Amino acid sequence: MKKVVLFFLLFLSLWPWPAVTDQYPILINQVMIGQNEGAKNELVELYNPNDSAINLAGYTLKKKTASGSETTLVSAKAFNGIIRAKSYFLISSPEFKDQITADLTYSSTASLSKNNTLILYDNDKKISDKIGYGEVNDFIVQATINPENNQILKRAKINLGEPNNLIDFFIEEKNIQIENSQGNVININNFREEISSSNNSEKKTTNSKDKKVQTVSLKNVKNLAKGDLIITEGIVSVLPGKLGTQYFYIHDYYNPDNNIYGLQVYNYNKKFPSLKIGDRIKISGEVAITENETGKTFKIKTKEIEDIKIISADNSLPTPPLEKIVNLDKSQTGNLKTIKGELTQNKTNQIYLDDGNEILIEIKKGTGISTKILKEGQTFSLSGILSYTDDKFKLIIINEETIENLSQNEDEKPLGEVLNEEFWELESKNNNKTIFQYLAVIIFISGVYLVFNKKINRLIK
Repeated sequence: MKKVVLFFLLFLSLWPWPAVTDQYPILINQVMIGQNEGAKNELVELYNPNDSAINLAGYTLKKKTASGSETTLVSAKAFNGIIRAKSYFLISSPEFKDQITADLTYSSTASLSKNNTLILYDNDKKISDKIGYGEVNDFIVQATINPENNQILKRAKINLGEPNNLIDFFIEEKNIQIENSQGNVININNFREEISSSNNSEKKTTNSKDKKVQTVSLKNVKNLAKGDLIITEGIVSVLPGKLGTQYFYIHDYYNPDNNIYGLQVYNYNKKFPSLKIGDRIKISGEVAITENETGKTFKIKTKEIEDIKIISADNSLPTPPLEKIVNLDKSQTGNLKTIKGELTQNKTNQIYLDDGNEILIEIKKGTGISTKILKEGQTFSLSGILSYTDDKFKLIIINEETIENLSQNEDEKPLGEVLNEEFWELESKNNNKTIFQYLAVIIFISGVYLVFNKKINRLIK
């Protein structure tokens, strides 16, 4: 019997059972370091090769220069999100997030450039993946080629056994597609200008010379096509640097329309005149459209500072009429909107207002607004720029004056109104009566003093 058992155990030990595999690492799948339209138009796409979802909480994304200086792009504290099985996760600069509906943005001001190494650490501080490109000293086997603006470094294959940056990645610039964690596929437009040579020199040429310039209102810009040359007017509602360094916003209204139409004004080199809120300006530029599955984003691109001319100052925009969240429409993105409801959540990058339907509230650092003033459970009226990303609406707050705490207003009613609003009006006191009362008291005290003083003198004598 013992021999049978020993034989059976030996048989089990020699049987070629399938190996138990560990969890595969999350991989860096695509990298873009910028576009001609925007130096900050950069992204990192991750891929999960596993058959189950992975929680990315505690991961870290860093970049290293050729000299070896390492900088954090996304810290472990800021890294959050779920990457589904055989799916993707999109990280970008804050300036590029809305255009590509990224899942996460950098938690620092660092950015990508040529001759960098990207390193992804897991939540155990171990390297999950690494890619070095250009003239760098840190890479896997061999560094891959440097990407230019408008190009993307794309993984050609998953080679977990013998990874090699040079072999595993190639350059793509014509058909650039990325994907976020929601499964949205975004096509990235290539803004590279075509180069044509002549006998004497090379010149940059575009088709814009053949196009006619149209004068349109902000209300009708969304009826135009990408690349159309336009002249339009509007009132400055957001200054450069408040929501982004390369753009600002203008808005205008057209009676009897209740909408307050808006448009982003963009300049790659940040060439803007000295502007003030309320300046009415005339702008000459080109219509730019960023399009993905969740909708379109319109803006006007300018080239020189002379493309923006101030017409008048100290103009005012009316407060947008109160609207229900359910009535908001994707065609209204860029417009100023006012909504009212209960603040149901205030967490990092996750602020929600509810009026029966929820909307995400975004407050950018450039506005200087403290999110602490938005207290959960209180009722607020908020005005801002309507945006639509990740299949949900978002309201971008432009200044603190557009935030009204309605709960606080209810708690601070005048004292007279609280006690008895029919008889008490403490703010409209009878000042003459008060002065007369003071004088009577003074005369009475003076009389008492004189009488008392006479009695003392008699006692002394």
